[in-house]
Amino acid sequence: MCLILNEFKDYLSLHNIQRIVVRLHKEILIKKTMLLFLSMGGMEWIVIIFAILLLFGGRKIPELMKGLGSGIREFNKAKNDVTEQLREGMNEKPKTNSKTEDKSAE
Repeated sequence: MCLILNEFKDYLSLHNIQRIVVRLHKEILIKKTMLLFLSMGGMEWIVIIFAILLLFGGRKIPELMKGLGSGIREFNKAKNDVTEQLREGMNEKPKTNSKTEDKSAE
């Protein structure tokens, strides 16, 4: 019993507790950030769009959107290529070794 308690004390050392607290703190921050973006109303979006207009100007925004669109297209193309290659690999019949065929024939 004493051995188990000593191991438990070692496990709950200050270093482990600090790591656990830091990890939980990061998870809480991530969840708060997600809630912030999900709970934004119309006025917040209008302010963000207005700030983007002020920063980039009316002429740069179409160029930014064009670049964003081409990036998304390229990503989807690469994703579809990988998916297609995986499906082809799953449909291929395994290659048999000629030496194993000779042994099974005997």
